[in-house]
Amino acid sequence: MPNLLFPELVTVRLVTSSGAPFRCADILVNIHLSARRKNDFHLGPYPTNAEGVASFTREDMRASVDDTYASGLMDYGPVEECFPRVLILLSTPESISKALEARTKVWTLLFKGEKRRWKSIEELRSLYRRAAEAIQNISVLPPARLQAEWTNATAKYEYSFEVEAAA
Repeated sequence: MPNLLFPELVTVRLVTSSGAPFRCADILVNIHLSARRKNDFHLGPYPTNAEGVASFTREDMRASVDDTYASGLMDYGPVEECFPRVLILLSTPESISKALEARTKVWTLLFKGEKRRWKSIEELRSLYRRAAEAIQNISVLPPARLQAEWTNATAKYEYSFEVEAAA
């Protein structure tokens, strides 16, 4: 089986069941990479914009990998050895709460890659607080996670999550 190759660009859209855009900012997209040895990688968060679209590049994902290594280099093998099948998922209220707590009590400084995306740890915490509120306003229709295979470094992939306004 081939190894993971990060694509050039990934775009994730929130859509209604009819395929129309679902405009909602601050819904967090995450990527789960399955390692062949040691621990899996969890990349993100990549927030949606006001149009309900999250776009992130190979460089954004590599920055998340670098941040993962910074949190425990010996816990992870080379990301290039990961399986090419990835999971794309939206953060849940529980995962957002845990992330905010961790970034408030344990990891209280930005990692090197995060410094390219946020000006301060407070800006990242603010994103998590907005995301906690935003996710309460939607219901994700099945499937709640998408599987993809990333084996083309020049690819530009697009994915959609069907959502509706929370009742």
